[in-house]
Amino acid sequence: MRIKLHLKRGLSLVELLISAAIMAIVLSAMLVMFTNNVALDQTSRNLTTAASHADAILEAIRNATSNFSQLCSDINSGNWSTTAKLPTGFSPLNSESIATTTTTASVNCPNASLLTVTTAINWKDLQQRAQVVNWTTQVGY
Repeated sequence: MRIKLHLKRGLSLVELLISAAIMAIVLSAMLVMFTNNVALDQTSRNLTTAASHADAILEAIRNATSNFSQLCSDINSGNWSTTAKLPTGFSPLNSESIATTTTTASVNCPNASLLTVTTAINWKDLQQRAQVVNWTTQVGY
């Protein structure tokens, strides 16, 4: 007597649908992780660029300390161009603006021996949210 064994070959429709659903869930989770990583990469790049711009401005201020009185009055009067102080090759951020302000230990700027300079870099990120980096240094003569 012969016994016939029926071996089941292939996948049923239910098994195929379940595996497709699992794959769709895994792929959508990976897509969300990828898009979050792209956004974080852009945020990190913008922050590094803004820090480089602020550092370049503060370096220009540190290098201009030979005429301390003129530097102080130019910054406070708005005659000191922050964007002109950026080295060539610096690319601006989305809607970037740079503001530089000073405060001194005394009210009379030319007589001050210590100048505190704050540089604020403002820009908009991918979601058009305002971002800012403030860098402060003290310059003395």
